[in-house]
Amino acid sequence: MNKLKVKSPDLDKLLKNLHLPTVRHDYKECADKATQEGLSYEEFLFELIERECEVRQHNKIARNLRNSRLPLEKNLDLFDLKRLPDKVQKRECCLTEPFLIGQRMFWRLVILEVVRHIFCAH
Repeated sequence: MNKLKVKSPDLDKLLKNLHLPTVRHDYKECADKATQEGLSYEEFLFELIERECEVRQHNKIARNLRNSRLPLEKNLDLFDLKRLPDKVQKRECCLTEPFLIGQRMFWRLVILEVVRHIFCAH
């Protein structure tokens, strides 16, 4: 069986066409690490793709945060809960505790009345 010789510029070009910037940037480092640690091809590929996914997730969160145009300096710690109606104040513990729905974390802060008070009252 012939060994496939891959030229670095060719691989870079293919990864660029596939829009895999993290893989393109990190594959040499991961390949060296895999060789040193004796990782299998699957372990090498898993680590490389895992890095790509982590960077994409981080970039997605940053992009969504930026596009939301929410005032980042405001948070629940700075919010004066006494400004809320009595009915909402009594549920303060529910506003600060996370709960799970379909394996995603949501905050009960999305109650329309609370959001309106936070962003309209300041």
